[in-house]
Amino acid sequence: MPDNKDIIIKAMQTEEGVSFVADEEHYTEVFKRMTGVELNLKIATGDLKNFNVTIESDEGEETLRLCDFFLSLVVRGVHVQVVCMKPFGFYLYAKENCPQLLENPLFELRYNERNHMKLFVFDDECVYIGSANITSAAIGKRASGKRNHEAGMLVWGDDMIEAPLCQFDNVWDDPCILKHTWKRFTKKAKEWEKEMKGRYGK
Repeated sequence: MPDNKDIIIKAMQTEEGVSFVADEEHYTEVFKRMTGVELNLKIATGDLKNFNVTIESDEGEETLRLCDFFLSLVVRGVHVQVVCMKPFGFYLYAKENCPQLLENPLFELRYNERNHMKLFVFDDECVYIGSANITSAAIGKRASGKRNHEAGMLVWGDDMIEAPLCQFDNVWDDPCILKHTWKRFTKKAKEWEKEMKGRYGK
């Protein structure tokens, strides 16, 4: 029986296609696609964690924090757009440890407290639609017994991705999030940081 990768390769030879993705395939099939984008990466997620990611490099495998991985994409000219319901932990870590990412015009992070969809777009050619947030347990390189059970679909072809692309654009340009200026975003992040310190004493 062919594995999921064989199905994808075979289907990619046609004009459009769909492939089911489950559990650890969110790392081997979804995250690995993020590492290979050339023009743009669009992410809509509920949760955004700044976890360790593993990528292929000239020296073999390299481990980076997610913000450093995003920085490596924008440095080589990839436009990265992320809209998220819970961006504050990621934002505060990046502000402290990777400010050059937040300062790069090719990286855009928007806060939408109503966004719960998980939709990732790779070079406007292939779209993931499913249950996975941008967390280690969802798309990271964890052992099978330590990761979430996730399910989703990879779709490609002009007709297949038209509706998902429109949905992403609608959420990205939602007036509810455009009214949140970067200053207000920062204020909200500081409020969240204060709440966490009060809750956990850190």
